This record gives sequence, C-alpha cells and structure tokens, in this order.
Amino acid sequence: MKRFRVTAAVLASLSVLLTSCSEDASGNEPPPGAIKGDQRSHSQGKIKVTEVAEGLKVGWDIGFLPSGNVLVPQRPGKLSVISPKKKGQKITDITDPKQTTVTDVKIDLPKPYVKAEGGLLGMVLHPDFEKSRKFTLCQTTATPDGKPNDIRLITWKLSKDEKSATKVKDLITGLPLGPTGQHVGCRPTEGPDGELLIGTGDGWHLNTAQDKNNLGGKVLRVDWDTGKALPDNPWVADGSAKTEEAKRVISYGHRNVQGVAVRPGTKEIWTSEHGTIRDDEINLIQPGKNYGWDPSHGGEKTDQSQYAKFEVEAPMTDKELFPDAVDAKWATGEPTEALCAAIFLEGKQWGELEGKLAVTSLKGSKLFLMTVEGEGTDSKITAVDVPKELDWTYKRLRAARIGPDGALYLTTAGGENDYLLRVEPAK
Repeated sequence: MKRFRVTAAVLASLSVLLTSCSEDASGNEPPPGAIKGDQRSHSQGKIKVTEVAEGLKVGWDIGFLPSGNVLVPQRPGKLSVISPKKKGQKITDITDPKQTTVTDVKIDLPKPYVKAEGGLLGMVLHPDFEKSRKFTLCQTTATPDGKPNDIRLITWKLSKDEKSATKVKDLITGLPLGPTGQHVGCRPTEGPDGELLIGTGDGWHLNTAQDKNNLGGKVLRVDWDTGKALPDNPWVADGSAKTEEAKRVISYGHRNVQGVAVRPGTKEIWTSEHGTIRDDEINLIQPGKNYGWDPSHGGEKTDQSQYAKFEVEAPMTDKELFPDAVDAKWATGEPTEALCAAIFLEGKQWGELEGKLAVTSLKGSKLFLMTVEGEGTDSKITAVDVPKELDWTYKRLRAARIGPDGALYLTTAGGENDYLLRVEPAK
C-alpha cells in the first residue's frame, strides 16, 4: 500500500507554521471566525478509514450509481466506474482496494484544457438519475490549437451497462478560463429546494468576481434541465438582472469556490473557498450578497499579466471597498490549507459527529470536522477537529460525498495511484 508520508521533522515544522493564525505573517488580522491553529483539536479513534479503490489519478468528484457502483471523473480526462470484482458484492462492503476494479467509460468529451487545476472537475447525478440516467459534469475546454477556451457544464446520459455516456446538451458554457488553468472552481451540488447549485472560480481574471454579468467567482442557482436561472433568484426577483448570466447568480465576490454543502434540516448553503497566501474561507451563502473578493482593487489594477502580484495584496473580504461584504464564518489565517470539498455528516450512526461540517484540504492533506452552532446568519463555527487518521496520512484530499450507506467517501489527489476512501464512525 503506497501512501504519502512525511517525516517527524517536517510535521514539527508544519505544526509551528499552522499555529500562526492570531496575526498572519503579513500583519493582517484574521477575519471574524478564525480559529488559531493551536486551538484545533486532534482526535484519535473516532473514525475508521477504509481504502475502497486505488489506481485513480486525481478523482475530482464522486457519484453513487443505483447499481451500487461509483462514478468518478479523473482530472486528466477520464470518466471511470469503480465496481467490486466479486459478483453480488457492494462498494459499501469493500474492505480492500484489491477487491475493486476501475473501468473507463467511453465518452466523447470536448478536448479538456489540462493544466494546473484544469481538466475534468465537479460532477453531480441528477435527482431523477435512476430514471433519466443523466449527470452533469464540469470541465475546462481547449481550442483546437490547445489554448484555453472556457469552463462548461455538460449534461450526459450514462448507458444502463455503465460502459458509455452520450451527450445530452451543453448546460452552461462560458465560465472564465485563463491560460494558467487556475481558479477553475466548478462544484455542482443539489440545493435545499432540489435546484442545481454551482460554485465557480474567478478564472484567474482580475475583474470577474465583482462582475455579476460574468459567471466566474460566483455561486449559481439554476434549473437542472435548462441551465437557466430560477425565478426567485435575487436579481431575477427584483428585476435588476439584464443578462442571463446575472440572472443565474445568487452570490458574488468569490475567489475560487471548491465545495458547496447544504446543512441538513435547513435551507443553508455553505461553501469552502481557496484563499491566497492567507484565509481559505468557509462561507454561509446569503442570496444577493457580495463576499468581497476583488484583485482589481475596485478597477484600479488592470494589467492582467500582474494578477499573481495583485491578488496577494487583496484581502479575501475587502471591507474597505465593500463595507457590506459578508465575512467568512471561518478562515485559516496564514498559512492556508487549500480547503476543498465540503459536506455535512448526517445520520444517527455518526453519534457525536452527526452534523459536523466535513471539509477536505489539498495542501494541508487533512480532513477538518467543524462544529456549527446556531442557525442562519447567527450560526458560528465553534470548534475545529483534525482526526489523526486523516492528518497527512494520504496525499491531498479532494472530493467528499455521503454514500448510500451514510458513510463519508473521499478521494485523494496526489496525481499517482490515488484512492477512493470510506470514512465511518469507529465502533
């Protein structure tokens, strides 16, 4: 079993770095909600981790099929089905990755722009998948000569034998994509009212996040079949949206949304977002609100080639430019962890862990379990635990979805021999 491991010396040095959140190295105070690194707990024995499949290459998302198999998009450009080798066995029963096989699905994808974060991205099965066989997949696309084109969501139909997928339609096109292949976001999730939610990145462009007529750096809310805005979206309801893009937006001013989670029993939408050199964020989405990301500094910075310089000068939530911008519910301070997918643990089997917000991290290579107290805008993240079982045990952790058995399933994203993992409460 090949895993990524780090030495005790490296862990010790990281430990020192991760405690420096009271005031980051730039002298900036952390935003409201930040919990110091040395105030995180590090539990042991509360969860059990099982390797379900291996041999993946940056599995970006997870879809549970009615057959019991699992559909996984791999970032370099493959869509794959994970299935048990033994007839009659279920993925939920697997105890060793040698018991599963990974089979590629035949699919005529547009040419992916595979660079940095680019390639196949988030995926979601439609609520009526058992009948329609439809799923929607995000991906970056390239022009015929290999240059960046756009990020788009395409709806596909999976064959009953799970061997091929045929295109249904381009659901949404034109999300911004820069030549670096960074800040691509694109996490689709079913919303609290059964709608389709999509978290997007700013595409490494200076002015997209604050432009409501651009789909980058937003949370979108649309119809599953048409990709069109819903009538109660904020700028549809008040009549101010003049473009189809603006109609789809429910929040803006985001840098790079990686996770979208609905809190069980509520209509609350929570997101996880990459920061710069500081302040990965957990946000509670308030429809119609600005979350304050603007590397153009109010339009003052216009040289796109200097994006990397300008963005580190910009706070994640710029209260000087946007006094009404919404503060994060939690932030890492400095350094960042590269927070990724987010989902709430649901079900009595989780015991004391039920209701925790589970968040993966890439650079930090760990799972966060966050305690959320209160409701709506009064809610707070009051505690953060990093289980030792998933603290630098594997490579980067990316996808997080709840399986039909109620367990938490994760993917690793080291780029070579990546895993599908099952996480359950320890007995």
